[in-house]
Amino acid sequence: MKSLFIYSSILILSILGFASCKKEVQIPSNKVEQKDSTATNMIKLNALMADVEAKEIKAYIESSDIAWQYDSLGFWYEIVKQGNNRQILKDAVVLVDYSVNTLQGDSCYSYKADKSRTIVVERPGYEKGLSLGLMKMHEGDSALLVIPSQLAYGMLGDRKAIPPRAVLIYHISSVRLK
Repeated sequence: MKSLFIYSSILILSILGFASCKKEVQIPSNKVEQKDSTATNMIKLNALMADVEAKEIKAYIESSDIAWQYDSLGFWYEIVKQGNNRQILKDAVVLVDYSVNTLQGDSCYSYKADKSRTIVVERPGYEKGLSLGLMKMHEGDSALLVIPSQLAYGMLGDRKAIPPRAVLIYHISSVRLK
């Protein structure tokens, strides 16, 4: 009986010992290492597309009679009409009347009068470029913004009215703190 207990104990301890050993990380069988330069080519392609977009924006800005101001975060703006002294800050809740066009002039959206859009500035879920542009404004201002695609809807667009990689022109007619 004593020997059965000893053999059982040794067997249990052996099983626990093997079970506690560190296992090697298993590589999924469907994971394939890329040996070609796909990632490098995609980076180069994206850089070329960004360069083309920057040249299109520059041509638009230079052909305009508006005194555009460039922001170091990557967009252009012009305050058309000055409002009061209350600046729009991060996390401000604002009502905005505006229309959005592509750089080529195609109309995308319009939020005016009874269809004002409520935006929480610099919060996820809103266009980054629009929030950045709003923070250049004061309550009651009117402005124009030229927003590159990476600060707008990016490579996919919004899959409704805004096409992929679209540079957007915002015509902000009114901004009010809520």
